[in-house]
Amino acid sequence: MLASILLYVALLTPPDTPKTYTLPRLLVDEQGVAYKIPKNPCDNIRLERKIRKVLPVAKRAGEELLSLNQQLAVLPEREHKKLVSATEQRLRIEFTKELEEMTTSEGILLVKLLDRECGKNGYDIVKELRSNFIAWGFQNVARLFGQNLKDEWDPDKMICEEFIIQKIEWESKKNKP
Repeated sequence: MLASILLYVALLTPPDTPKTYTLPRLLVDEQGVAYKIPKNPCDNIRLERKIRKVLPVAKRAGEELLSLNQQLAVLPEREHKKLVSATEQRLRIEFTKELEEMTTSEGILLVKLLDRECGKNGYDIVKELRSNFIAWGFQNVARLFGQNLKDEWDPDKMICEEFIIQKIEWESKKNKP
């Protein structure tokens, strides 16, 4: 009986969205024992709201970092610091209001989304653009508050977040004329 119920639940899975189907609340086995199945974590409206708020900032920052790296590749070494400082000032002016309005969990999500967009974690970005010492200081402050700049984006472990991001990207492509 348990196997037939599990087979039925497995058949309810939509083919295009694996691991995002909703499960029944209770499952009863042959002895009549009910097992509570947790709600699907991908149906998290709050998480989707956070991702919708943070994703544009991460995409814009990823584009800026890519552009900065391309410019740094062409410039001589002695002018790198000036360009990095000018870019940092411009980004600070552009994103200060949005970053101040973010919650801690949205900031953590932003660091992970930056890794998704750039392919580098927050610690490596700071280390590359500023210095090892400043990156070390930022990492220690983050660790003091229970965070980690070295967190990386892993789509296998962050299935729900990846699904929501792909859904948002698909919706934005669909709505563009």
